[in-house]
Amino acid sequence: MPRTKSYTPRTAGEFVRSLESSTAACEGDGSTTSRDKDRSRQQRKFKYGVNDGGDEKTIMKLFSDQYIDQIRATEAIAFMTRNSSCWESHSQIACKIINLGCLPKLVGSLRSKNIGLVYLAAEVLGNICTSRARTRLVLQANAKSALIECLDHTSPRVQEKALFALGRIYQWCDYGMGRHSFLPDDLSPLLSFTKDSLDLPLLRGISYALASATTVVKPEWMFIIAYDLAKLHHFLASHIYTEDDEVLKHITTGLCSLSKHKQEHSFFIQYGICRRLVQLLQNDVVQEKVGECIYNLSAGTLETRQTIINCGCLTTLLDLIHPLTRPKLQETAYKIICKLASAGSIYQVQAIIRANAIPYLIDILENRYELPDYQDELRDLICNAVCVITRNVDGEHIKYLIARGCVSALCKEMGGSISDETKSAILDALDNFVDTWDKLKRKERHDIRDFARHIAVARDVLNMYRSRAQ
Repeated sequence: MPRTKSYTPRTAGEFVRSLESSTAACEGDGSTTSRDKDRSRQQRKFKYGVNDGGDEKTIMKLFSDQYIDQIRATEAIAFMTRNSSCWESHSQIACKIINLGCLPKLVGSLRSKNIGLVYLAAEVLGNICTSRARTRLVLQANAKSALIECLDHTSPRVQEKALFALGRIYQWCDYGMGRHSFLPDDLSPLLSFTKDSLDLPLLRGISYALASATTVVKPEWMFIIAYDLAKLHHFLASHIYTEDDEVLKHITTGLCSLSKHKQEHSFFIQYGICRRLVQLLQNDVVQEKVGECIYNLSAGTLETRQTIINCGCLTTLLDLIHPLTRPKLQETAYKIICKLASAGSIYQVQAIIRANAIPYLIDILENRYELPDYQDELRDLICNAVCVITRNVDGEHIKYLIARGCVSALCKEMGGSISDETKSAILDALDNFVDTWDKLKRKERHDIRDFARHIAVARDVLNMYRSRAQ
């Protein structure tokens, strides 16, 4: 009789470790050449029977009566969704898996007793959720509740993949998905991981899941989830000093989402987050997200704005206004300065003047420094900021502003195509210059001809527009 090859089942731990090692071999590390990576991918494609079209027969083995065929098919699907760029776009592969009716089977696999099968199914579901439409279908298959159950799994690697999949789901879900989308009760299972010490993969997973969850938290839920928010605050504040770039990226994303809710700004002050955010403005990995977070905080209360200034934010922001800095980050720096200047507080205006930020603003109006994609928007913000500044300064500051070219820049701006709101702000600023100067002139007797020349131009512009209005 011909001898049949027997299958010796591996233990769950051996199976997961083999998956991780094969994945690492496929993805490679810094010392792996591109030829080695391609060879590894080709070997795995041959092993799984995956051709250059994404073999449907391999996918359909997921419905086989043989347990080992289901495991191998799930492993093949995980490989396809993880490395779809090898032969077919990710979207085509994900749609093919969905159209073949694999989602209910994959969700059912999450409740399997085989650790390797649960691990693979969670990875596939996370890989599929890269668009809002596909995430909706994954949620309708009740994947979220099954993944939350996986958080109590005995294997840390299964927990890691479940967190990754939940993070993807929360990242792409919206409120229109009803009961399938993120709910207030979903935060508690995630926060159960924040009590214990975590290894790095789990820490990355939980930080990603929480960061994605904070993006879909509704403002009206803040009171309902107050207890969970306290845990979330502690977790974010505890890991804002982490040295791992991936964890730091997720933490700053979560902080940026919370900073959009003004009732959460007290948390940033209480835990001393503002000073760390200012430090992270120099970190290339997270500086754009940190800049957005500081901008949201600068729209808060006077206390929050003053805290940002006290942490040395202005000096750091001015360092970012440099040709070698990304334009988007420079725009954010200008916006934060304008927002702080528009607060209407004399102390904050004085801080901006002491930091020598006014010349940077005037450079934009005078076109001595240009950010082509953001120039028009910044001009409007700067004009409004200067208008607020002129309402909250004394005569010495007015002279400083005139000497830095504020009046001449605003007068030139009136000759361009600007909105009515900006034009009104410029006229208010010029009027403030003239009124303050008239009061100052009666008190001072020394030579002020250089300043008077600029004020005369401002009077001419004001008279011209007042005559037109009449």
